[in-house]
Amino acid sequence: MMTCEPSGRLTHVRNPDGVRSVDPADGDGMMHVDERVPNILVRRGTAFATGLLVAMAAACGSTPQDATAAALPTSSGSTSPEDTPSRDADGAARPLESTSSPREVQTPVPLAVSPTAVELVPSPTPPVVPVTADEDIRGIWIHLFDSTLKTPASIDAMLDEAAANGVNTIIAEVVRRNDAYYTSDVLPRTNDPTIARDFDMVEHIVAGAHARGMQLHAWMPLAPAWHTVYQDIPPPPGWVWTEHGPGTAAPWINRRHNGDWGEYLDLGVPAVQDHVVAVLTEIAERYDVDAIHLDYLRYSAKDMGYNPATLADFAVKTGRSDVPAPDDRQFTEFRRNTLTDLLRRIRTSVTTASPGTRISGAVIAQGEGPHEGFSFQQTRGYASYYQDWEAWLREGLLDEAMPMMYFREASHAEWFDHWESYVDALAAQVDAKIAPGLGAWLNSIPESVAQFNEATVGADGVMLYSYQQTQRTGPTNGLLTHLGQTAWKR
Repeated sequence: MMTCEPSGRLTHVRNPDGVRSVDPADGDGMMHVDERVPNILVRRGTAFATGLLVAMAAACGSTPQDATAAALPTSSGSTSPEDTPSRDADGAARPLESTSSPREVQTPVPLAVSPTAVELVPSPTPPVVPVTADEDIRGIWIHLFDSTLKTPASIDAMLDEAAANGVNTIIAEVVRRNDAYYTSDVLPRTNDPTIARDFDMVEHIVAGAHARGMQLHAWMPLAPAWHTVYQDIPPPPGWVWTEHGPGTAAPWINRRHNGDWGEYLDLGVPAVQDHVVAVLTEIAERYDVDAIHLDYLRYSAKDMGYNPATLADFAVKTGRSDVPAPDDRQFTEFRRNTLTDLLRRIRTSVTTASPGTRISGAVIAQGEGPHEGFSFQQTRGYASYYQDWEAWLREGLLDEAMPMMYFREASHAEWFDHWESYVDALAAQVDAKIAPGLGAWLNSIPESVAQFNEATVGADGVMLYSYQQTQRTGPTNGLLTHLGQTAWKR
């Protein structure tokens, strides 16, 4: 984690192998590096690390000279050459294209336990969950597309394994496609045949996570309304897809500019917004969750947003009667503002019903990331999915953000680097925690370790997607076990 003094000077950077710090007592404003060699130097070289420090210092209002005045050490052993170098709910990888060359991947290096950051005063330990506010996130997502969350025994086994490997944050999917895996008066009970109808999964996992010293975020994908697994499951009474799917009297589903219906809810439909707020507020009010975790708070494509109810709302708010083109500037801003306004409603409702419950979110970090000559406003998430999560963080609408930096290390390392540098700089400017999410299922352990080492330089921890598969091949828990024996070892 990097922090800034009130004066704007960079005060420290915490990473897995050491602490780079500006020592106020020195009075020289120079960047100092302890005797341990940061892993990022081994991976990316001195020039990359220096450039990163310059960007981070600039975020604090310091000069590049502040960040580069001290000589950075070199490794006593061999280093990688200088020039070497989003998910669906069921873990499907999106095909990505990049011109970046693969960087050389080394044998997994032992990752030291992160030292306590200098000049930090730990927040009081919560009475139930012994995780302090200043502790970095060591988290995993667990989805509902296998048996892990379906029985008390399988949940307990997952929690035991997570706790044994140093995890402190569990993000568990509790709603799959608007069917509840818990007791609800808002959503119909799921007809998933692999879970007992009288088993309240949320009640069990919250108690189990807290008993093991971990925090529990209740995860809901807001927009997805259909999945092929439901073809063989009888729809529960009152299910959104059957009541408000394509062809119904009052459809809530997203529609393309050409008239084709999709499989996501259109979050611009006023009734959908009411529905989402009601679902999330009930969870926060009924269960002792530490956070509500938002996923898919976005449109699925640039030409989506043409549900008749959304267009009617657009007409009322703008006075226009035409059907706007997908790239119409006013309609683009309308969709982006609609998502932000919905997040404001969610935050207000949840925190009013359950003071102290935080709001976290999985946010888009797809494709080319921000870098010199390419702004956040040009990225895919902002321009095509209308998700302005940078603004959400600056406004304080999210307490924790997990950018989904799901890239194959062998082919998209450059994109990962872009997003990581951007996240490091942004983390210094906002109060929220930012913990990059690694697409562990896409990479080998050495490749994920390389990404992990870089992700922990300036951010507030790391998330793994997902518990069900933490490496591309081999044992599904390989990366989790490796981290539990090294960087996350307690």
